[in-house]
Amino acid sequence: MTKKFKRISINQPSYMPWCGFFDFIYKSDTFVVLDDVQFSTSGWVHRNRIKVHDGKTIWLTVPIKREDKFKNITDIRINYSNDWIKKHINSIKTYYSNANRYNIYIDEFYEILRSNHSLIVDLNWELLGYYCKCLGIQREIIKSSDLKVKGKGVDKVINICKSLEATHYYASGVTSRHLYDRERFESEGVVLEYQEYKHPVYAQLWGEFIPYMCILDFLFNAGSDKACEFLFQ
Repeated sequence: MTKKFKRISINQPSYMPWCGFFDFIYKSDTFVVLDDVQFSTSGWVHRNRIKVHDGKTIWLTVPIKREDKFKNITDIRINYSNDWIKKHINSIKTYYSNANRYNIYIDEFYEILRSNHSLIVDLNWELLGYYCKCLGIQREIIKSSDLKVKGKGVDKVINICKSLEATHYYASGVTSRHLYDRERFESEGVVLEYQEYKHPVYAQLWGEFIPYMCILDFLFNAGSDKACEFLFQ
């Protein structure tokens, strides 16, 4: 019996993802937040970039407990020993308050930051729901930790696909081509597809367009009820 078509994608959580992150969600039936893997301080789980004056960018980073940095993402605690929320709010206000749609989106974002989540995974989970609502994306989103699937690397990815009865896996074309074997996936009954996301150009503050900024950059400058038509061609 042929399985019903079902495409899934899997990505680690991100504090303020870039536009291409949401392409994975939009083009999938189910999106899996990969939260039961080891945290990396060089990753995007707790940070991302915003555009500032002179066409430059800066990082906004959520500080984590130093003793947690070798744990799984699910166990990473946010460090509130300094007022990072005030710093992030002030930076965003300084560089985006004159953007066309800043006032539409900013209040709820601030409210979520001020909720004082203990874990970075919980902060990112609530923010992800907020971003998807702003973009008008309605998809099934689940945490890998709730699936309790075993394995590491490609084995874990394939096991997640099988547990969700996926027929297609939508993977990053940038990071996955050298990691994944198409024949291996197909032997498990899963078609491997690679993302080839073409970043759209929109009007930004502070000079010429810079791609790959966080999703807030798009929302504040160009967000609308037709965001998906613009972002995900």
